Amino acid sequence: MEHQVQDLSLELTLGGPYTAEPYQADTEGSADLIRIRASFTGFRVYSVNQEVEETKYKVSTRLTLCSSFDPWVFKKPLGHLDATKRLSLRKPWVDAEVLPNLNVLAKHQMQQGHRTWVRVFDKDTRSLNEVELKKEESFVFRDLWVHDFVNRRKLVAQDTVGLYWETTEQRFVFSVLKRIPRVPKTTSNRS
Repeated sequence: MEHQVQDLSLELTLGGPYTAEPYQADTEGSADLIRIRASFTGFRVYSVNQEVEETKYKVSTRLTLCSSFDPWVFKKPLGHLDATKRLSLRKPWVDAEVLPNLNVLAKHQMQQGHRTWVRVFDKDTRSLNEVELKKEESFVFRDLWVHDFVNRRKLVAQDTVGLYWETTEQRFVFSVLKRIPRVPKTTSNRS
């Protein structure tokens, strides 16, 4: 029996004759195929027609990463005392996520005097500040909180702030998540 040797072309072309039968998969029972197909949808370039079709059927095959991830574990609309004196933090959150991850000196200070200095990175302004973390009925930021955050960032009661603890950097990360509308100050003209 004689074997025929054919040349193999490595040329890439668009269009041209289709030389193989398309693979038809049983999509009903193939969870693996669906998972694999889903992982490749992020690599597609969408045409206007495809966008319209997806909108029409109210589906999306776009791959989005971490679309529901929200790092702000602690979110709080500031109360009057938060905006004038100290920021009150949730005790269960600080007990569970912050205290176990403090350095040895800070842990010792919290056990002895119920207070220590912690670093707070302002993500919006990319500045690093220090405030006193004090254990009262809850945990609070005191001392430089008003100066370094409330005054500097022009925060008022009902503005919403967010915090999370960044273990690798041993610091809190802070952001202003929402500001309430400000009423413009009016000047009166007296004659």
